Amino acid sequence: YGWKDLTANAIIDGRSVVLANVSKVPGDRTFQALKYLVDRARDLVDVECFYADAEFATVQFCRYIDYINEYYVFRKGHRDPVKEAFKDFTGKADWTDYTMKTSSQAGKGSKEHDTTLFAVEKRGQIGVKKGEKRDEDHKQAGLDDFQMEKPEGQLTFDDLVDDEDIEYVAFVTNKKITSSGIDPALDPKAHDNEHTVWGQAERYRRRWSIETTFRQVKYQFMAKTRSRDLGTRRFFWMVGILLYNGWATMNLLVQEWAAQTFDDDETDPPVRGKVYLEELANFDYG
Repeated sequence: YGWKDLTANAIIDGRSVVLANVSKVPGDRTFQALKYLVDRARDLVDVECFYADAEFATVQFCRYIDYINEYYVFRKGHRDPVKEAFKDFTGKADWTDYTMKTSSQAGKGSKEHDTTLFAVEKRGQIGVKKGEKRDEDHKQAGLDDFQMEKPEGQLTFDDLVDDEDIEYVAFVTNKKITSSGIDPALDPKAHDNEHTVWGQAERYRRRWSIETTFRQVKYQFMAKTRSRDLGTRRFFWMVGILLYNGWATMNLLVQEWAAQTFDDDETDPPVRGKVYLEELANFDYG
């Protein structure tokens, strides 16, 4: 209907809570909308790091996060400069210094931003070469497949994979990266290290609970309407966000009282959304 919603979410104990939302209409500047969301998030929570999709990995936005002395980890699209950097990457995870550039505009020169580019092997691609699809005959390789003696310590398998067969997922960050770390598929105890490639990639992966938030707001907490009026539809959307936030906050409190921690393997919340909405509907507000 002619506008786009941009949302800032916080991941708290594995749950996504909506902090701010902007409805961007044609003609609005994306950077100004993002700046508002970032500033509002900093007013509400103690930010550890900003995570965002590749759409927002721009020179201007990254420079602003640097300017306010915060950290960022953004997905990075695989354009030619990134693909060129991949040629020097080895193993399943690697990193390098990288300079982001904007294309010159009429009357304006190009701008640059120095950052760190890192990449990890795309999940689900182990044992599958480029151009192939995984089928029932493909499975994740283990130590037995390599006919190796049992190792005394952790392995990264960097030397066991042909670089040309690896499909990478790229990121940019202003965090300090000191090593590639250990592949989380090996289930090490310290793979979430603050300064490793694998550690940052795993932290970014937790961002995907935000996608679940959007689905829940849209299909579970938002009333349906056929109106094309921006004000009406935005009202329904914001009410849906308020209902979702109430439900998410209640579950965070229940988990804290019950001394439970949200786990990816235990996706069912303590209080289901349907029960929450039924209790709200049956509550006597008179």
